[in-house]
Amino acid sequence: MGTIENGIYYRTLFKLKGWQWMYIVWGVPSVILGIIVLIFLTDRPKDAKWLSSEEREVLETELTQELLARRTNAGGHLTLFQALRNVKVLLLALAYFFIVTGNYGVELFLPTILRDWYHPSDRLLTWILMIPPLGALFGMLLIGYTSDRTKERRFHAAIPILIGAIGLGLTLIRHQPLTTMIILFTVTSIGTKAYLPAFWSLPSLFLSESAAASSIGFINSIGNLGVCFTAVIVMILRFDRHYREEPHKNIRHPTISSNSNELFTSEQQHTEQRSLFISVLFIIITRELK
Repeated sequence: MGTIENGIYYRTLFKLKGWQWMYIVWGVPSVILGIIVLIFLTDRPKDAKWLSSEEREVLETELTQELLARRTNAGGHLTLFQALRNVKVLLLALAYFFIVTGNYGVELFLPTILRDWYHPSDRLLTWILMIPPLGALFGMLLIGYTSDRTKERRFHAAIPILIGAIGLGLTLIRHQPLTTMIILFTVTSIGTKAYLPAFWSLPSLFLSESAAASSIGFINSIGNLGVCFTAVIVMILRFDRHYREEPHKNIRHPTISSNSNELFTSEQQHTEQRSLFISVLFIIITRELK
């Protein structure tokens, strides 16, 4: 884990294990920010007491003009099945699916990839894993700022995605120095995160409010299936590499279990691992469909 809670992963404090502190470190700031948002964030600019009367009027006028412009070119309410027949919505859902697949491939399995390729220490790996998210943070702020300043959305969504795809493709070149690989994964992380502010504003450019709401839900649902797809790809690649790199541990060389003195082969052990993986994957899919 290359995030802020990794420093407490192995520690015990106040009779709480590191994994218990992880939930506290993650949960408490989220609850505090949720309360702050509930108090200060209003539904409409006219209700924002922290804005001057002139600022409220300007924002209300601009929102009204944007709403009228969208309704000129937008259709009515879209159900889920109607969204499936909308070419633009379908393309956004397909794009988001592949983006999530690549993004989670880096986000979830980067520690495993770096450990397998470079064998760094736990401390060094922790510091390395903090670099891509920091790059993504600055990338999101920069793209969001420039997108709002220029009022442009399409290129601010497409260009970061393209940069992330190029960075991810270059990581396939093996035997690169660790520094080069960190840079490539950072570029990938920037590209697969910085596009988000502009991307989620795209449905509102050509759909009405109600149509955009249902379409955003559809796009998000299809895209999140990429998490399951990523897990399948990584597990297949890892099993394939294991068979290619360690053929001497396959069926022909049985081992004896020290606990029960039963005869097991490596093939049987791999079958058990696959069964466990399928069970975990089934749980993930079930949760996504709820």
